[in-house]
Amino acid sequence: MNKITILILFACLTFHVSSFAEKKLKFLTLDYCPLICKTGQQRGILADFLHEIYGPLGYKIDITFMPIKRAFVEYKNGLYDGFIGGNKAQLSENLFPEYVTSPHSPIFYKLKTNPWQYKNIDSLNNVRIAAVGTYKHANAEVDNYLQSKKKNVVLIGEKNHVKRYINLLRKGRVDSFIGGEFPTEYYLKEYKLSDEIVPASKDIGVFNNYISISPKSKRAEKLLSQLNSQFIKLYKSGALQKIYSRYGVRRKVSLVKAGK
Repeated sequence: MNKITILILFACLTFHVSSFAEKKLKFLTLDYCPLICKTGQQRGILADFLHEIYGPLGYKIDITFMPIKRAFVEYKNGLYDGFIGGNKAQLSENLFPEYVTSPHSPIFYKLKTNPWQYKNIDSLNNVRIAAVGTYKHANAEVDNYLQSKKKNVVLIGEKNHVKRYINLLRKGRVDSFIGGEFPTEYYLKEYKLSDEIVPASKDIGVFNNYISISPKSKRAEKLLSQLNSQFIKLYKSGALQKIYSRYGVRRKVSLVKAGK
């Protein structure tokens, strides 16, 4: 084999490796089913969105899961193209799309036999409330109350938190818990408890969950542009709503313009 042939083969191999690397996307996230599911047969709503957005463009998706605190620290090292989930407050340096990827609401839940309803912040004084200590609920008044170290507030960790909520409520250790609409309804349906555990409030805020892009990614602007165009295309075709329906979401999820 002469030198020219070797050089050509080397150039082709280099091009192939480079092309493969450019078509691989690395995203960081946390386990928050049904939005992002680490285990089980389904990937999660946002993970399915990600594959539907970038898959047809020829990208291979690599998703890494970490606990919430570690994830936000690790993400700053610049090794990832983007983050699945989270909002603008949590990932302020990221590049965000024109529309919220998956908006859903935090809601208070209770046993159906309990007449209590959340009316205002003072109505929390008469009940024992469970909440995830590291979560924000898009309502400053409620978040301040939950973090004020009151005796009637039980703060738990994020891992398996919906399952723990349900156990605490059914065992009578708390009277209510605050949870995101999608994950709570997902598990209530899975455990056939939708008639036993019901909402105790209307929406108290909105969780604006995003797929967002790291400014440190070499393809940041291109990926953001593709995210915007593909997302609108999938929404208009009804493909996004079909994904929601796989996870038990019955209501039509509206297109929400991203705020500041």
